[in-house]
Amino acid sequence: MPAPRATFSEVGVPAWEVPLDVEIRHLRMLVTIADAGSVTAASKRLGLSQPALTAQLQRIERNLGGSLFVRRTDGSVPTPLGQDVLNHARAVLCGVQSIRQRVAQHRQPPTNAPVRIGGYCGFLHVHVARWVAQASWATGVRVWEELIPQSTVDMVARGDLDMALFYEWPGGEVTLPPGLRGQAIYPDEPVFVIMAHDHPLAKHRSVTLADIADHPWADEPPGLTPWSVYRQQVCHRAGVILDQQHHSVFVPTVHQLVLARLAVAPAIATARDLPGRMVVRSLDDNPMRQTLKLVYRTDGAVAAHIEELTHQIVQAYTARSQCSTAFGHWWADQGRHLAPSF
Repeated sequence: MPAPRATFSEVGVPAWEVPLDVEIRHLRMLVTIADAGSVTAASKRLGLSQPALTAQLQRIERNLGGSLFVRRTDGSVPTPLGQDVLNHARAVLCGVQSIRQRVAQHRQPPTNAPVRIGGYCGFLHVHVARWVAQASWATGVRVWEELIPQSTVDMVARGDLDMALFYEWPGGEVTLPPGLRGQAIYPDEPVFVIMAHDHPLAKHRSVTLADIADHPWADEPPGLTPWSVYRQQVCHRAGVILDQQHHSVFVPTVHQLVLARLAVAPAIATARDLPGRMVVRSLDDNPMRQTLKLVYRTDGAVAAHIEELTHQIVQAYTARSQCSTAFGHWWADQGRHLAPSF
């Protein structure tokens, strides 16, 4: 004979008081109540009775430890706690929708899909994207900038990107999962600095780390990418501490700080001089260096055209040789000799 159905938990708590795990469907209920303006209107949208939805809302509120809505004669209004929960609920539901879209995309045949390019490498993204868009083997192009090199590589591994161009630094090299191939386009590219054209250091053809340590520095927040760790290591070896007063990852903001003579900032080698506004200067003996890396999926269209793509990148560098005096000197002395040969 089956045991009678229990109405109390093993610790003596009534079944209706057992803590409720908040699920996606509960978040949808809360958002629907907020959007509909009342429990009654929300119950119609959800296909539930008003008492059933009210009971469910009460259970959610007990579980979360506070009222989520104020019931008034003209409807239901979120409490401060309720508004906070709703903000997170909407974000979660948006994420769930994004997951479903991703799954649907992966189920679709890969034919006629645009080439997706990721990473962070300055003007090269636009140059490569323009070339890919015009290539007969591609059906379009999409660019996704991502500051963190390993995150970019992981996106390629998941199939969210077909290839990536980015910089990596000594001690912060990326790990390549199976199915990916990587190659260093320029294994020893110097890091330059930018400053206002009338900055006290601008009169010099090159500067030292000690020189720039006497002026405010603008750079990305520490710990965001391996760059900040590498930069600190180089400065430590040189016995220098940079006075980083400004933290930004937004290039236009950094440029405005530089133009206002509020900061000196690092720059990739292919940064342009802006006559009468901003200049690019090299560092003596190029103490900070980085590697321009190309990573791609071995099972994608990019792999079949990798030599053409690499050749395009080298051509872009050659055409960039006059972007600044600093780059022109480096390119003539070293850069063109480091370029991959074909």
